[in-house]
Amino acid sequence: MGVKVIGQNKILNKLNNISSVIEKNSAKVLQDYGNKMVKYARSNHEFQTRTGNLERAITAIVDIQTLRMSFFIDADRVTNNGYNYGVVQHDGFGNGYKKSQFTAPNLNNKFSGEGLQHDHFMVKAAEKYKDALQKSLRDVVFNAFRGKK
Repeated sequence: MGVKVIGQNKILNKLNNISSVIEKNSAKVLQDYGNKMVKYARSNHEFQTRTGNLERAITAIVDIQTLRMSFFIDADRVTNNGYNYGVVQHDGFGNGYKKSQFTAPNLNNKFSGEGLQHDHFMVKAAEKYKDALQKSLRDVVFNAFRGKK
């Protein structure tokens, strides 16, 4: 006596549809929160802005293929004399240096004085939205399995 399984094609089609819904909605969530984090970091910092280049260099890019968001300071916009001064503003230098996820060059021998106090505006922006972003991504998966698009 054998067991005959029927309907497996329907199940596979349903799973493929769920997968595409999850990918599409996850990309949208990442883009939305990337924009929120950029806006927050650009407007919530302690450094004195002169040209606005550093604010404009704060960037979030979503890779739709891998569903990965990169939140960073665009070095092409804020590099001066070989140093990414956005990272220096973020992590500080000298007595004000405090390492974060970003790596700042050691500028102690280039500048005199107390240094520059760190201002972790990127970390603050990421931490502000981290929990809401994770919840939104979980909701995308749960809603896809419930049949909501």
